[in-house]
Amino acid sequence: MLSFLENLFNKIKKTKSTCLIVDYVKNKKFQSSLKSIKNQKIISPLKEIGNSDISTHVNFNLIKKISNKFNLNSHGPISQRKFLINLGILFRAEILIKNANNKQKKKIQNSLDFLINKKKMGEIFNVISISNKKINNLVGF
Repeated sequence: MLSFLENLFNKIKKTKSTCLIVDYVKNKKFQSSLKSIKNQKIISPLKEIGNSDISTHVNFNLIKKISNKFNLNSHGPISQRKFLINLGILFRAEILIKNANNKQKKKIQNSLDFLINKKKMGEIFNVISISNKKINNLVGF
């Protein structure tokens, strides 16, 4: 990961660009950061190989620390909930619901709940952006 970030941050430093990282928050309650997820449940990464998602909890503070060494701007980390609300997800959902049939309304409401509910993805995921010094005022942060 360190090699990848250093390579990426070198490129960001040289061009007017930014990267956005959205991932699970590193949480001390987990013994290992490597895990597998199937049907929204954490399982051993050695089970269901090829039939589950392998994930790791990203250390956002380490990413921020490394970005400072490259003299880059960092924004966040903030919760996915806050990021999406800052981007206007509630207003967008409201507009979509106005023009939706009942089945579509339910799907939009369930999807919105899944993305921003504090007990679902809203607080489990964090967002950080690393950008070139020429980029300011990133929407969402």
